Amino acid sequence: MLKKKSFNPPLLIIVFLFSLLIIKLYDLQVIKGEEFSEISLNNYVRIKKIKPVRGEIFDSDFQPIVKNKPSFSVYVLPSKIKNGKKLSEFLARYINSSEDEIWNIIKKNRFRYNSEILIGSNISYDAVIAFSENNNKFPGIILRKESIRKYMYPNKFTGYTGF
Repeated sequence: MLKKKSFNPPLLIIVFLFSLLIIKLYDLQVIKGEEFSEISLNNYVRIKKIKPVRGEIFDSDFQPIVKNKPSFSVYVLPSKIKNGKKLSEFLARYINSSEDEIWNIIKKNRFRYNSEILIGSNISYDAVIAFSENNNKFPGIILRKESIRKYMYPNKFTGYTGF
């Protein structure tokens, strides 16, 4: 005897939901995949060190013992570097390092993709202006305002000033 095929609603619902899932997966992966890939490339965590601002120290007569001198440091971000040789050539014009030294620093740290790499500190204001003007040409350059501690009495008060 032939068995009569029965209508199975739960199986039909499962097949329907699974089909919807496959269609949505196709939409996300194939149709919108490039768009989401571009979004994910720009969605990352960048590691950077934030140095604290340290206060000046005065004696009881309000004479400075420790002062802060403003300065700038230049960093590069490997993920934004397109042409490392041109970048190192450009940086060498304004920093007291040779083109090869800068290129070696960049090459050595190229796998620190989203970390800022210190190239030079206490750079001149002319260099700051040049880096700011060429920011579109070299997007991997980052300038940070920092301060340098100047100790008025370097051999005295070392326990108090943190020298």
